[in-house]
Order: sequence, then structure tokens, then C-alpha cells
Amino acid sequence: MAKRKDTSKMKSGQPDKRGQKGYFFGEVKVYLLSKLNSYISSFGDRKAWWAEFWGEWEERYPSRLTREEQEALEAAKVRLKLNIQDQAERDESSEEEPLAKTAAATSAPAPSQPIPSTSAAPSGDMSNVSPSKNTSDIPSASNDASTSKIGPTNASTSKDASRDLDSSKAHAPSASESDSDHEVKKKASKRKKKAPIATPAEAVLLARAAPRSRIVTWFGNAASRHKTANSKPLVPIIEAFNAESLGGQAPRQVVEHKFYEKHGEYKTKVNAAYRERHGSPSADKSHLSNHVAIAKELYEAEPQEVQEKIRKEAEIDYKKRLEEYEQLRDGGEHLQTDDTEVLNSRRRQMAPFLHRFLEMFSVATNTWITATAIGKEEGSDNQLFTCTVNVGATPGEDPLRFHEWDPNGFKDHLKPFAQFVRACMRLSDGLPAEQPAQRRSGSSTSSDPVIDVVPFTPDVQPTPSKKRPPPTRKGKERAVTETSEDNDHWRTEHQIQ
Repeated sequence: MAKRKDTSKMKSGQPDKRGQKGYFFGEVKVYLLSKLNSYISSFGDRKAWWAEFWGEWEERYPSRLTREEQEALEAAKVRLKLNIQDQAERDESSEEEPLAKTAAATSAPAPSQPIPSTSAAPSGDMSNVSPSKNTSDIPSASNDASTSKIGPTNASTSKDASRDLDSSKAHAPSASESDSDHEVKKKASKRKKKAPIATPAEAVLLARAAPRSRIVTWFGNAASRHKTANSKPLVPIIEAFNAESLGGQAPRQVVEHKFYEKHGEYKTKVNAAYRERHGSPSADKSHLSNHVAIAKELYEAEPQEVQEKIRKEAEIDYKKRLEEYEQLRDGGEHLQTDDTEVLNSRRRQMAPFLHRFLEMFSVATNTWITATAIGKEEGSDNQLFTCTVNVGATPGEDPLRFHEWDPNGFKDHLKPFAQFVRACMRLSDGLPAEQPAQRRSGSSTSSDPVIDVVPFTPDVQPTPSKKRPPPTRKGKERAVTETSEDNDHWRTEHQIQ
């Protein structure tokens, strides 16, 4: 039986887990947001980023507080109701036993054994503090079962409570009896009171007293929201890549009765006829063939107008899939955009996406990878946008990647590529660009690795006027257009040295 969701209202003052109040206000929040992009870009190299950030943070918001500042901080937390959230987080962090073990302990506690309290709440007024999960299921030994509002109850008390609840429901006036329609609408339209905002001095105190774990969590949550909001421009690129990588061959037109078999209007009819004749679907090899045979039988029994409708829709579906496939073969030209906002969003997501992608390739192929992307910075004539990802590091306790191992060498290998990109930009604007003179390679020693670099060149697709004809509908009878010589040429051209 499905577990019923607990819909009981929270106690007054108990913090809602969704939409908890922030600890950073005003100039502090502005400062953190100014560091968000650099935090996201540091993916894979967070150690250096955090070292630099903590130095700036401590200089800007020193953590050592005087007694007067500590008292002002506590008063600010009370005014902003942040002390409740602090208490709830301390209670949750104090949980060490799993819920199953707690439930077993509450079902039959030893009478003489005292029940330890795991709540970190201080003594005093606890009306606004939510109890920890460990203690919420254990009624206090000093409280009477009839007055205890938390924790499981025995059979008699639960029946009494249900009777009291039923009687209270029976005597409670309905909305129509107690309030008029106008009053109900007026109450529903009342806005909640705005949450108090910290003053500049309080914001600084909160920042100075914030533990590092809270700041780390803030950056993680902010980065997740940022990635979610900005990942949409990458969706068509990922979909195109997946379709090209996994699809491979051009789509084939589906025969009419198979299209009819999966059609939304007739799928239920085909499934019902199959169950009537063969029972429930099974893993038997004949399942698919029997299902297709029934679909063909039903399709041929349909009126002529239905068959014509299926034939036209199947043709439209085939042309659509073929057009999408041809768009993928054009090198991604359909993904180009003149929208500066979309372009900048894609560029911001490029480094994290490439790092995850290349990291898998590095592990799978046992290689070290460096990838560099350079383009024109939007809104600037001279500056270049750069994105570099280095995957793979030196072994040992202190691993170093390429740019850390040889910073000067790393910069030097980027300069010729940046000059090449500038030449491309000039030529695209109709300006002249001079190819650099070929320099003799530097002298090498016997210890230098032998590098015979042959850049990978993908197979050039035929021009639109020389496209291959689409394959026939039956895969086994499809003519093979490539000769063995063509295949040998393809392999020779695509060997990666």
C-alpha cells in the first residue's frame, strides 16, 4: 500500500525547508554573485580558486568578532528569524541513527533505560524550535501520552484522538456558515508580511560569522540554479550530437501497417486485439512478429480513407526525420545563431561540458587531452573569447596539469592558434591576412618524444547537388553504394597518428 503523504501543518515558527531565508544580504550578496561566473569556470580546478577566494573573503570580512559584535549578531539573527533556521540545521546535523533503528527503539523501549535526547537545542523557550527527527518519534518520559503531540501513540490513544478529531470536525462550522464569500476572497487575497531585510551593518556581521561550509553550499546551490537556467541553449547541440552519433545511418520510411501499429489513435486497438488472441505480452520471440501481424491485419481491414490518412502521415514523418538527419550532416550550420544572449550562454557552459566529456575520453583511452576554443568576443573588435580545458595530470600526491606543469609552454602553444583565429576573423570581414612564414622546427634531443602529428579530418560530406539517394525501405535489400576502394580510402584518411 502506498505510503500516505504527511499533510499535517507545521508548528508556528518551524522553518520551511523550501525557500529558507538567505544569510547573505546587500553588498555581501552582490560580492558573492560577482564571483559566481569565475567559480563556475573553475570547474576541475577549484582548489586554486578557493585558495584565492578565502584570502579575499577573510580580508573583506574578518571572522574575529568582539563581544559587542557577537551580541549584535545574535540580536540580528533573532530579528531576522535566522536563529530558528540555525537551530533546525543543528538538529538535523545531530542525527546519527537511521530512521529504521529509531522506529524500532520507539516500538518497545526499555522501561528502566533512559531515552537519550539528541537535540542540540538549548534550554529555555522551545516553542519556535523544531525538534530533531530522532526525538520527534520518541515521546518524552515526563509527558503524559494523552497530552503528547509528537511521536507514535498506542491503540487506545489513537482511537481517542480520532474520536476527538471527528467530533471537532462535526462541530466546526463550514466556510459557508462562518464566512461569506466576500470575506473568504478577502482572506485569500491578503498578502503575507514581507520578510525582514538585514541592514548593511547586520549583513556584514552575518558574513563575518558565516562558517565556510555555508559559503561553499551557497556557491554550489547558486551554480546549480545558474546552470539550470542557462543549459537550455545547449540542448539542441546535445540532441544533435546524440542523434548524429547514435543514429549513424539515414532514416528509413516505415511501412504503413507498422506506422499504424504505433499510431496514437490505433495503438490501443492493436494492443486489445493482441491480448484477445495471444493474452498478455511476453518475452517470447514470437511476440513482436505476432503483434506486427495483427497490426497488418487490422490495417488492411480499415476503410480506404483511414489507410490514405496513415499513408500520408507516414510520408510526412519520414520527410521530417530525413530533413533532421540532413541537417546533422551539414556540420551543425542549423545551430548557428545571431542571438548574442544565446551565444554567450553557450560559451559559459562550454568549459564545464567539455571537461566532463573529455574527462571520460581521457580515462577510456588512457590519454592526456588539451582542448582550446577561441572566437571573437561579442561587442569587442580586438578581444578574443578563449576556452581551454586540460584533462589529465601528473601522478602523485600533488597532481599538476599541463598549464600548471609548464605555464610558459602552455601559453606559447596557444599563441599560434590565436593568430590563426585572428586571420580567420580578418578574412571573414574581407580584410587581408598574411600566412606566417614556415619556420624550421627547433632542435630536438634523443630524450624528446617523437611526434608525427596528423590532425583528424572528418569525411567530407557530398554537396547538396550530389547527395546519395535515400535507401530503400527494406534494409536487407538495400543496395550498397560504397565500393571496397572507397572504404579503403576512408580508413586511410581517418587514421589518427
